[in-house]
Amino acid sequence: MTDGLSINEATPIAYEIFRVLRPATLGCSIVGAARRHEAPVKRIEFLVEPRGIANNDLLGDQVSLSCDIGAIHDALKGAGVTHLSRTYEKLTGRLRRGLTLWVHIHRYPEQWGLNLIRYTGPNNFLSWAFKTRKKSGALPSFATYKPGSIYYRKKTVLMPDEPSVFAFLGVEYTSPEDRDSELPLTGSGGTIVYGSKRL
Repeated sequence: MTDGLSINEATPIAYEIFRVLRPATLGCSIVGAARRHEAPVKRIEFLVEPRGIANNDLLGDQVSLSCDIGAIHDALKGAGVTHLSRTYEKLTGRLRRGLTLWVHIHRYPEQWGLNLIRYTGPNNFLSWAFKTRKKSGALPSFATYKPGSIYYRKKTVLMPDEPSVFAFLGVEYTSPEDRDSELPLTGSGGTIVYGSKRL
């Protein structure tokens, strides 16, 4: 186990793994401390959207689509990642120089932005952002947050990118390295953004 690397030391390792993961996934982003440029970096983390595998019946007709986690696992193994293990939501392993690797599996592209923020952190920012305004947080009080989704009138709010999340919270977009605890509220929140449309 390492005491951690500087950003300059960790970044090349992170991008080396990114280049391996990208062809094996539909979407891939560095998250965690490396994305926040916060040292020391002890763990390299990614958020990935797996490619789909068609599941066919006996007649060859597609009946379902499952996530190709095996392709991600094989890509990491081929890149020299050791001690690989997997759960439903995460792949873990070990990198050189004592770094650990976490690859978070994300299956819902319409919630990519929300989960990009969730896995980027830091925890004190997330605690404030997803706590309701009645409790001195940023989340509009009519909304509900559960890990991975925000609900409004019992329906999931689509948040495919980070700006859509900040718009809903009523907070000006802030880069990952500047997300620390509370940010100024710029509006009442509740703005739902789909592409260029504001609803």
